[in-house]
Amino acid sequence: MPARILREGIITSEAVNSLDWQAECFYRRLMSVADDYGRFYANPQLLRAACFPLRLNDVTDADAKRLLDACISAKLVVLYEDGKYLQILKFNQQARSKPKFPEPDKQVISSCLSSATQMQTGFDKARLAPNTNTNTNTNTNTYPIPSLTSIEGGSGGNGHLTDAAKISLSLRIGKLYRRDTPYMSWPEVEQRLFVGLIQRSCFQGELEEIERWKPRCPFPPQSLVSVMEKWDKWLDKARDPDGVKKPKGTGDKAFDRNIAEIQRLQKSKTGF
Repeated sequence: MPARILREGIITSEAVNSLDWQAECFYRRLMSVADDYGRFYANPQLLRAACFPLRLNDVTDADAKRLLDACISAKLVVLYEDGKYLQILKFNQQARSKPKFPEPDKQVISSCLSSATQMQTGFDKARLAPNTNTNTNTNTNTYPIPSLTSIEGGSGGNGHLTDAAKISLSLRIGKLYRRDTPYMSWPEVEQRLFVGLIQRSCFQGELEEIERWKPRCPFPPQSLVSVMEKWDKWLDKARDPDGVKKPKGTGDKAFDRNIAEIQRLQKSKTGF
């Protein structure tokens, strides 16, 4: 795989930050698989295989197409030769080898760059416009934690959580272990555990109990996997720090099945 330099400008790029987390992850992975000139196949099947080689069960061809379309809409990528190939705009990497793909028409690139400049100008105007919002709330948290009772379907279990709610909850539980990234960037085992946890009907309340308890606990769980895998155990300790026995957890059978399935998958991979 070619070496790539990711400059700090990508962090403050309005176009990149207009993408959702999945699309930004795809864009960064695409930069790793493109040739030294920022070109690659635009076929979703090839993109999926190249950008997500270890996550083929999690990402579909339709997902790859959607993520590519998001990058095109943000004027970060352009297609050429009837959509057969793609070009990453403003790639600006050192060319160490010959191109692996044909060169796109310069007029196509110029037109797309012009559109990207206009889009950036729009971003700048929106950012510099005076704020007419009279809300005096000074909370600068980039990922506000929504109240799950205000989200369609309630707080889990039988309902549906929005992507924003899942991200916010993952940032909350990740913060217990100095994680500042959402669950989509976690290892597969942690992702599976988290997705199982948020199915619990009382998860938000349980998480609040864990958040209050962990800083005071002399021997807290040592890892994010540990706290999620043995959620009922640590929840009991949070509810009863003095050790008086109480009913375990919430008796959530769906969560127990998720844990059993994850343990089975781990055993099948390791042989233990």
